[in-house]
Amino acid sequence: ILTHPMLFYMLGQFIYQITILLILLFAGHIIFGVNYKQRTLIHTYVFCTFVLLQVFNMFHARILDGSLN
Repeated sequence: ILTHPMLFYMLGQFIYQITILLILLFAGHIIFGVNYKQRTLIHTYVFCTFVLLQVFNMFHARILDGSLN
């Protein structure tokens, strides 16, 4: 059931999301300028970013054949 373009899109989205989330998780205190001990705030930013990435993925995954809307 999985086609080559579907696997390509899934792998690309996985690499994109994991890269963004790991950067925010480990360097979020530098990027946002908060104290490293405020991990709750950094985790909130990571979660909100994860939700936005999922919304973007929902719109991106609608078309599987490479055509435009």
